[in-house]
Amino acid sequence: MCILIIELNYRIVQQISKLELSNLEYLEIWRIPLKHYNQQSITSIITDKSFPTLKYLGLPSSDCTNELVKIIISSGIPEQLKVLNLSMGTLTDEGANLLLNSPLINKLHTLNVSGNVLSTEMTQRLSKLNCRVIAEPQFEMNYRDSALEPEYYDTLYE
Repeated sequence: MCILIIELNYRIVQQISKLELSNLEYLEIWRIPLKHYNQQSITSIITDKSFPTLKYLGLPSSDCTNELVKIIISSGIPEQLKVLNLSMGTLTDEGANLLLNSPLINKLHTLNVSGNVLSTEMTQRLSKLNCRVIAEPQFEMNYRDSALEPEYYDTLYE
């Protein structure tokens, strides 16, 4: 079973958290916006209690990737998870350090952190993990409207 959500909002979170999807293996949620970010609601979606057979978790194109990593790490990466896709977001070295310090990250088959804002040094450190790491390309941050946004957002959203 597979679920793909293009843009998360509060109503969708409520609906997903009420579903009985014990056979869900693939969950991808695009563009989790910071304005809708609620740790408890996101935690209810991505914990192993909600989806005990989840093998693929994709949270691409988010403007709060570091916060999502904190939630994933604190709620426990599901043991059965094989692929974690955090691509095209705002993951910085701070969030990547959390991943590096999690013992469960090496149980993954694939970690996708491409299209974020990681330093070269951090992508090199991530490449030493015991899982397949997709880390290229990375982008630089720009400062527009006093918010951090990867420069590729200029292309994607203009």
